[in-house]
Amino acid sequence: MMPKVSTGRLSAMLASRQRWCISRQRPWGLPIPVFYNKEDPRAPPLITEETVKYVSSVFAEEGSTAWWQRDTADLLPPTMSAEEKAKYEKGRDTLDVWFDSGCTWNSVLRERGLPTPSDLVLEGSDQHRGWFQSSLLTSVASTSAVDEDGKREWGGAPYRAIYTHGFVLDGEGRKMSKSVGNVVSPQMVVNGTGDAAASGGGKKGKGVKGKGKGKGGGGGKWPAYGADVLRWWAVSVDSTRDVAMSREGMEKTFENVRRLRNTIRYLLGNLNDFHPADHLPGFVSAGDESIKLEFERQLDAYVAKRLFSTIHTSSSDLSSLLFPKYAASLTSFVSADLSSLYFEAIKDRLYADERDGKSRRSAQAVLYLTYDRLVRVLTPSLPHLCEDAFQHSPVYQRIPDLEGFLKSGSMGEAGTVMEYTWPSTSEWEVQRSQHNGVNDVDEDEAMRRVLNMRDSVKRVLEKSRNEGLVGSSTDADVTLQVDTNAAPLEKALSWFDGVPVLGSTTSGAVELPALAELSVTSSFDVSKADDREWEWKHATYVDANGNTVDNENDAAARLIVHQPKGGKCARCWRWLAPSSGALCQRCSDVLVQQ
Repeated sequence: MMPKVSTGRLSAMLASRQRWCISRQRPWGLPIPVFYNKEDPRAPPLITEETVKYVSSVFAEEGSTAWWQRDTADLLPPTMSAEEKAKYEKGRDTLDVWFDSGCTWNSVLRERGLPTPSDLVLEGSDQHRGWFQSSLLTSVASTSAVDEDGKREWGGAPYRAIYTHGFVLDGEGRKMSKSVGNVVSPQMVVNGTGDAAASGGGKKGKGVKGKGKGKGGGGGKWPAYGADVLRWWAVSVDSTRDVAMSREGMEKTFENVRRLRNTIRYLLGNLNDFHPADHLPGFVSAGDESIKLEFERQLDAYVAKRLFSTIHTSSSDLSSLLFPKYAASLTSFVSADLSSLYFEAIKDRLYADERDGKSRRSAQAVLYLTYDRLVRVLTPSLPHLCEDAFQHSPVYQRIPDLEGFLKSGSMGEAGTVMEYTWPSTSEWEVQRSQHNGVNDVDEDEAMRRVLNMRDSVKRVLEKSRNEGLVGSSTDADVTLQVDTNAAPLEKALSWFDGVPVLGSTTSGAVELPALAELSVTSSFDVSKADDREWEWKHATYVDANGNTVDNENDAAARLIVHQPKGGKCARCWRWLAPSSGALCQRCSDVLVQQ
């Protein structure tokens, strides 16, 4: 049961309940199909399998109002004689509405040939005393049986799980009421109201700015946010508690959905020339029990691992009905791992590397896997966005029937994202292809040090930017002067960049192109000491974990952001050319090959 406290609440109510009188003396409701003997009031009422089935057949054709409109004789089975029918009169009692609604599991599932029990029932906390309980009682009683020894085997619950939700309040935490005028309906959020509906839409990422009155929004105008925004709001909030719905909250949700949309658009825009059948197998190999992914760079492998970890976590949260955790894990991955880290780092590789180069295709392989799985796992909550992405994706439009281990995961002939299978990550093994750097490291710990180093570089770059020394971060080079106690940091950088030795064991500077990519600078080198002079520089100290420290005594290395040593390349704008306006070696080679 969700939340867990609901279990104790329902159990306590079941334990303390009294006998259930299911008849009601009301002129409306579902009549109890019972007949009473007019001649002998003490005689047992007439209610048999035959009479109930006949009344049911009449109701099936004419509705339950036939009980009140027809004579008693018309409601009794034709197997009874007229004289026998004349002895009886129909009852006037109706079923308790909770008994009526408590039998919906039978009418909705069993009578339609659907599997029982249901996977989930969903209602408010007030239904612990009502529908949740009546459904359980009617199912246990009516599905019980007596075994050969005369022992009764009680039936089971009509549902596998119960989700108890709270109630939607207005923006000020008040109960919604028509008399107060603070009701916000789903239609208002989806379709908008008044002028705000006509002007809504949030074009060019500026949000959907309407003019409502107060936080509640019921008395003001709501722009048309669309169904996806409302659905994402529902999965993002803790619906097991009472939740306030306000314009401010919905606007934040709109911005979150917009970020997800922009992320998918970025992925899609960089996959236009990526053909999974041709390019993905270069990074994938199939073992006897697993599928192995080998990427060109450690950053690619790291993001792929984060992707599969996120998909696994979010899938588990969704299956466990932990909707806010599902939404939070996906949002965090998109924001922290993709937008703030990976997209920024691989921009140069995507735009300036050789079109079919291994490093560019490696990044595209990660983008493809991210796009493929992100769209699938977001579909239950953002179906319109995901369908839109699927229908406009050149990747899905031409995806082939990949052989072997990839065939079952391809879209193939599917015409809608709804036909896509749910992504599985248990069989995927992710690593970097063979390289010359150290391998005997704790990869999680090493990556933590590398990312700390990136953050330290960003802080120093920001100082240079504030002083007007750099515009873009590629307007700077980075030099890391290491001490003998920097071994853990050096080992992490060696593992990440794939180089065999680093600065503390060599006399010259060692270039780390993968670190330059990660920090989005023109170059990044490591040395034991450096007496070079630069026109400008900013320096700080870092410890063996890559974190910035204020005290030199706590430092393992000196981090220097300084003037680039080369000229600005006319093609990629990195300062690696022999002179400004010329081409760097990479860009020159690419143009020759093209």
